Amino acid sequence: MKTFIRKSLTYIVILLLLTGGIISVLLKLYPEVFLSSRVEYVMWNKQLERIYRTKHKQHLNAIIGDSRAMAAINPKDLSPNYQNFSLGGTSFYEGYITLRTLLETNKIDTLIVCYAPVHFEKNGGNLLQRTMVFQYSQQKDIEELAKIEKQFNANIETKENQDYQLFSTVDRLLHYYHEPFTFRGTMIGQFQKNWIPSPIEAQVKKELDQNLGQAFYGRNTSMFGVAEEARELNFKPNPVIDHYLDAMMELVKKHHIACYIITPPMSKNTYKFAKKAYFRAYLGHLLHLQSRYPNVHIDTNLHVFGPFRFGDASHVN
Repeated sequence: MKTFIRKSLTYIVILLLLTGGIISVLLKLYPEVFLSSRVEYVMWNKQLERIYRTKHKQHLNAIIGDSRAMAAINPKDLSPNYQNFSLGGTSFYEGYITLRTLLETNKIDTLIVCYAPVHFEKNGGNLLQRTMVFQYSQQKDIEELAKIEKQFNANIETKENQDYQLFSTVDRLLHYYHEPFTFRGTMIGQFQKNWIPSPIEAQVKKELDQNLGQAFYGRNTSMFGVAEEARELNFKPNPVIDHYLDAMMELVKKHHIACYIITPPMSKNTYKFAKKAYFRAYLGHLLHLQSRYPNVHIDTNLHVFGPFRFGDASHVN
C-alpha cells in the first residue's frame, strides 16, 4: 500500500511538472494566443513599446486614457508633438504609471487625460487580464496598490467596498509572473479563439504607427448598442482609483504641465438608456474635481453623438 501511494504521488508530481512546463513553454512561444486576444495583444504591446521608447522629448504633448480615448483622439488632429499613449480597459492606476514612466525621460508640456465614466469606478477585471498579464506594473506598484486598497477598505476591480484580502495580491502576482497553472483553465479556449491570426491585426498596427497611438476598436459603420454606463445603477467613484488620479495630478503640479481632463464621446443610445441620476452624479463629480484641482482644465460636459459615429457600443469609428 505504501509503495502504491508513493508511486501515485510520484506520477502526480511528474504530471504536474510536465503540465506546468508545457504551459510555460506555450506562454513564452505564443503569448498572442494564450495571454489575451490577438488584437488586444497587438494594441497593448504596440502602446507599451511606444511608452518605453519615447525618450528625451523636450516638448512632448501626451494623451493618456482608456480605449475610448485611443479611438476618439487622433494626435494628428491636434497641435504638433502630441502622442496618444492610451491603454484599453485601464483607469487612473495605469494612467499614473504611464505618466510617471514618460516623465522619467521626457518633458511634457500638455497632458490630455480621458477616461470613460465607468473607469472612475472600477477596472472590472482588466487589472488581471491586461495590466498584470502584460506586466505593465512593477512588483513595487502591485505591493503599493495592496496597501492603498487596505487603507481605503476597497478594491480597484469593483465599485463596492470590501475587506482587503491577501489572495488578491497573490493572484495579481501569479498573473504578472505568468505562473503556468494560473492559465491552465483557459488554454484550450484561448487556442480555439486565437490560433488563427485576426484579419485586422495588420490594420491595427498600421493605425497605431501612422496615427501616433490612435486606433479604432469597433469597425462598424454604425452601432445602436449601449455602453457599460447604460447598465450601471449609480455612479460611485472608487477611492483607490481616485487616489491614483490624485497621484497623477501631483505629478502634473510638480512638473508644471498644462492638463486637461476630458470626457470621451458616448452614443445617444447609451445616454438614452442610462439612468439620468448616473450622469448627474458623474458631472457633479467632475465639478468637484474642478474645485479640487483649480489649475487643471476639466471638461464638465457630456458629448453625445448619433449611432453613425460609433464603431461599436462604446467607441467612435
